[in-house]
Amino acid sequence: MARSPEIERKILDLFETALDQPSADRRAFVEKATEDDPEIRDAVLRLLHQDEESETMIRTGAAASTVQHAPPPERIGAYRITRTIGEGGMGIVYEGQRDRGDFEHRVAIKVIRPGLLSDKLYERFANERNILASLSHQGIAQLFDGGELEDGSPFIIMEYVEGVPITRWISDQTLARDDILKLFDQVLAAIGYAHQNLIIHRDITPSNVLVTSDGIVKLIDFGIAKAQSDTGREEDAGTPSLASLSFTPGFAAPERERGAPPNILSDIFSLGRLLDAILADRTITPDLRAIILCACEEDPKARYPSVDAMREDIEAFLGGYPVSARSLSSTGQTIYYMKRHPVGFSAGILAALGLAFGLIVMTSLYTMADQARREADLRFNELRQLANTMMFDIYDEIDNIPGSTTAKHKLADAAQTYLDSLSDDRRASPDLKLDTASGYKRLGMIQGGPSLASLGEPEAAINSLQEAEIILTALLERNPKDEAARLELGKVYFEQAHIANNPYQDLERAQSLLDQSIDVLSVSTETDNIPPKRRAALLSSKALKATVTGWQGETEQAIESFRALIGEARAMLAETPENVDLQRTLGSLLRNLAEVLTRSNAYEEAAEVLSEAVTQAETLLALEPENTKSIRGLAIAHWRYGFALYNLQRFEASLTQYERAIALAEDMIADDPANENAKALQGTFEGEIILPLIGLEMFSEAEAIGLKSLERQRSEMTANPGVPRYQRNMLVAYSQLYELYKQSGDDTKACRALAEIGHYVSIMLEGGSLAEGDLQALRTMNPEFQACGLAEL
Repeated sequence: MARSPEIERKILDLFETALDQPSADRRAFVEKATEDDPEIRDAVLRLLHQDEESETMIRTGAAASTVQHAPPPERIGAYRITRTIGEGGMGIVYEGQRDRGDFEHRVAIKVIRPGLLSDKLYERFANERNILASLSHQGIAQLFDGGELEDGSPFIIMEYVEGVPITRWISDQTLARDDILKLFDQVLAAIGYAHQNLIIHRDITPSNVLVTSDGIVKLIDFGIAKAQSDTGREEDAGTPSLASLSFTPGFAAPERERGAPPNILSDIFSLGRLLDAILADRTITPDLRAIILCACEEDPKARYPSVDAMREDIEAFLGGYPVSARSLSSTGQTIYYMKRHPVGFSAGILAALGLAFGLIVMTSLYTMADQARREADLRFNELRQLANTMMFDIYDEIDNIPGSTTAKHKLADAAQTYLDSLSDDRRASPDLKLDTASGYKRLGMIQGGPSLASLGEPEAAINSLQEAEIILTALLERNPKDEAARLELGKVYFEQAHIANNPYQDLERAQSLLDQSIDVLSVSTETDNIPPKRRAALLSSKALKATVTGWQGETEQAIESFRALIGEARAMLAETPENVDLQRTLGSLLRNLAEVLTRSNAYEEAAEVLSEAVTQAETLLALEPENTKSIRGLAIAHWRYGFALYNLQRFEASLTQYERAIALAEDMIADDPANENAKALQGTFEGEIILPLIGLEMFSEAEAIGLKSLERQRSEMTANPGVPRYQRNMLVAYSQLYELYKQSGDDTKACRALAEIGHYVSIMLEGGSLAEGDLQALRTMNPEFQACGLAEL
């Protein structure tokens, strides 16, 4: 009898969930989940039978001899298929041989059948591929490549591991205890490396630790591994029936049975169980027993805090030193000294018992102090490495991903907490101080950087940037040749100036900060050549200074500056045409030149420059289609092009440019609802689109959009009454409505809009935030103010 689609879906869903459990526990998981539904239980168990009980090996990198016959493809990528390693219900593992002539090696190629299950299986497969791609260590099966076959089957190509479980290897080789511990140290090194890259294994068992014929440990089965940032999600800490079974019995930490998500400490528990298992019936000394018990403590906080801490105890045991897991008296410490130096110690006893006793005490104290120092330094370095991984490595990976603003803020905030605690430590080096300052700069840009996806918190951003400035200034005073500190300080001044300009419109402070940035970045090295990274940063600072100069009313000087900077950027690109950041800077220079040209009424030239800017931004976006910086640059290019075309009375073309700008802003917000900069751009674009509508005499549509924009700007200004940017936005909104009412012949509404313009001009003049360029443009409207009976500006 055919099953209903609903039953089939339940069977497939449960099968997919079972695949997320370690292989030794999948059947128990299914039986517990289907206690009242034998039909679903039997169907899922049959599917599992294909993948788990047919002696196939679909696990990452593992080789097996049993073959389920299936017609293999002749080639996958650069590899000729030589045989089928294993075949099951979800996919096949082939052995491949590279034969292109450059080099030869064997690989295992894992293929998932297309359309087999839902997207969840593909996500699980992608998770495994992403984790392996982030790990490069001798003790972890290596990922070489991945992709999809012509029929859509996803695959990964990885190191072919021909080995046996560690317990069998030890038994076959009849290893001595110390040799076993040295082998176990390879396991610790591999797991420690994974932890440093924020990956936890979750299923450390003898069957997932293979040893090759030459005695090299290989960690496999990262199919259920997780990045540590993922381990607190609902799928890991949900119902007890799922969370408590997400491990292999006997090797999982007790808190996992209570539904807690996995973490470093749960891996350490499994390592303790693994050590106990591989030592088997060999004599376990009190020290080894203490190491195992420390790793397997019921309370996670009582375990080793890291893999390196456990590894250090193993090394201490092998070297005849006390282990931190076992507290010893002074006499006990002395016994270890005697074991390491039996001849010398005996001679000392015979020569002078009193002197030996003093030596015992001093050796004991020294050993204890040295151990404490090494442990403290180890914790310090581990914390620094973790903070740097969070603030720089992981941050860089997600920096340009749409929708990452909130995640970046949480990541940077947490990492900065670590960096703060480290930078106050007496062991903090100049490099660590630099890391701390760079972290503050990144945190500030996320909080309120005006040109990136940010949270729109300028005050918090200023505080973070000033903290960075203090640290970097001290570093440069100590070592004026510190190139990295000089580059970062120049960038910190630039970011502060950017915020001073927008949203605060404090042009004098922006000018002062940019002068500081340019001075710091312009210092020549001993060879009188400024390094490329500093040249690029210097270009950005000079560009912002030209923008500020234009807003201060010096438009001709600003235009001249931008033309010179564009020439410099083109010359630099001729040297490094693949430099994407430099290409992005050129686009910004083109857009800003066009803005100043527009304010100088040079609309034809502005339109020509913006046409190039749009083309350049489209080319850049094609190279990195999901980079939010490139999307933003194209949106601004369309917007400014639209304004130039409006002033040339090319209203249809202008409307098209505004619509494209709005669509890009909407895309950015849909991808990242926390991106306050994108929301501000959207408000600007939507408000200004009334201009081409006015030109097309679509007055009703223009008024509806203008009034909606006005209310949005009023709401933002009410929430931020003292911020000049929001005051200026109100000024712009009323200026656009004035243009609408003037063109439509509604003199009453036009005069009301002029009165509101005068009101906001007064507010900004009183606060000293009205740019000279804005004031000059507004004063050309004085005849209109007179006609409405209003005071001139």
